[in-house]
Amino acid sequence: MFVEAGKENLPIPLVVEECLEFLQTIEDYYGCTPLVYTGQAFHWWLSQARPQLAVKFERYPLWIASYVTTYPYMPVNTDGDAFPWPTWSLWQYTSKGKVRGIDGDVDLNWFRGDLLSLQEFIVSLRGIDAVESPPTPMRELLAEAKVLLVQLAHVIQELEALECPD
Repeated sequence: MFVEAGKENLPIPLVVEECLEFLQTIEDYYGCTPLVYTGQAFHWWLSQARPQLAVKFERYPLWIASYVTTYPYMPVNTDGDAFPWPTWSLWQYTSKGKVRGIDGDVDLNWFRGDLLSLQEFIVSLRGIDAVESPPTPMRELLAEAKVLLVQLAHVIQELEALECPD
């Protein structure tokens, strides 16, 4: 879920309840835990303005956008603890990244951990064992593509074996 500190002057409890209702709807429908993607302004606004409401977001991993520092600033509560998230899971550190093959700027992100941690993180969001994961249209498409590539490789080998006059 993407959320920012609004300029609409909506009541904070209303914004929080709408966000939580949306997160629960997504979780119920897709069967996985959604992430909260936000900038430091909303994070600060939530943690400082309504800490009793902010705690309701703890179970949703934080994907924070922060372009102004070398490390995302995490607002703290009165005890000095990062709040409501103890840390970030993903950090979007620039919107001006460059990727070969893509014209223009792209967002670049950092996962807090190594590749194995990322795989475990994804599995934990899905709430199921990765080995038991059901086929998805993309997995089915990739499996079909692999079969076609093997068949194509055999055809190429057969063509190369033919003696063709130049």
